[in-house]
Amino acid sequence: MQKSLKLVCKFLNLNYDQELIEKACAHCTFESMSKNPATNLLKTKVKGVLKNQDIQFFRSGIIGDWMKHYSKDQMERLTAKYKSEIEVLGLRLAFTLEEAQNMVKESKELINQNYN
Repeated sequence: MQKSLKLVCKFLNLNYDQELIEKACAHCTFESMSKNPATNLLKTKVKGVLKNQDIQFFRSGIIGDWMKHYSKDQMERLTAKYKSEIEVLGLRLAFTLEEAQNMVKESKELINQNYN
């Protein structure tokens, strides 16, 4: 994560030191963000969403876990909607761990080609 954050800082022409990078990375871990009420909406009532139930934005930290909450039909509709709206922008979303691992591998190859 540190290398990626340094690339973002470089791209935005921001000054940073190693201590700041380490602090930012510590705040961006799943564990830290899931415990932070400002990022996780813990015990936050959202009117009109989920029938005003308590929600927790960060649930398990497992890629694809959210798919357990949808039927096959819902997943097909979501995937079709996603493809029509997002892929035209050149963006991708990993629906499975395997897809995420492939995306990480591809991004590392791109980063290594462009920044080493």
